[in-house]
Amino acid sequence: MIEIVEEAPHHHAVVADLLRAAFGGGYEAELVDRLRREDLVAGALVALQDGEVVGHEMFSPRSVEVDGRPVNAVSLAPVAVRPDCQRRGIGSRLIREGIEAMRSEGRAAIIVVGHPGY
Repeated sequence: MIEIVEEAPHHHAVVADLLRAAFGGGYEAELVDRLRREDLVAGALVALQDGEVVGHEMFSPRSVEVDGRPVNAVSLAPVAVRPDCQRRGIGSRLIREGIEAMRSEGRAAIIVVGHPGY
């Protein structure tokens, strides 16, 4: 059974490993670490299976204007699922629950950075 929870500091090292495995390199893990250090995280969720982190997503605040008016927006990136757990709907569930979390915080727009399918 998959449980979606807010990311906590004790998840950080495992999330970094997951990002490196899912993306085949360190760029996304470094990006997430930099966003945390610079206090640019609007929200982050992890997917747990039997207590193990198998997925992760992060939202960052985004400055957006429409017709000269500011819009309370966030960027969604990255989203990752451990390679051996992909194609099971975990990423989609993270995204759905993340969208709901951002709506409940009053976010009016989400800009997806990454895979065009999402």
